[in-house]
Amino acid sequence: MLRFVKLAVAGVVLVAGHGANESRGLITGNQLLSFCTPVDTPTCVGYIAGVADGLMLGKDYGQWKGCLPADSTAQQLEDVTVKFLVEHPAGRHLLASGIVAEALARAFPCPSK
Repeated sequence: MLRFVKLAVAGVVLVAGHGANESRGLITGNQLLSFCTPVDTPTCVGYIAGVADGLMLGKDYGQWKGCLPADSTAQQLEDVTVKFLVEHPAGRHLLASGIVAEALARAFPCPSK
């Protein structure tokens, strides 16, 4: 978990200074995919880890709520997110935070009560 926090902080710092003129400083799915492929960057890993931490702490990302395994790794979360981005190109113009939340929530749904 501490690794996720460190990566998230690094991602936020990098995201804040990257592409400030695009989408009013907010990152889209297209931008996130470019940060993650063909080689992942600290921005990619940090951004995804930040959203994952938010999900784990109960942050509301619209309708998406995920129950990530405690032993999930940053690489695993990145793999899930990149796969989702590649398989859903029509929505990549949307904000990346919601896309990441959806990808992770679909991959790791919470148990039904």
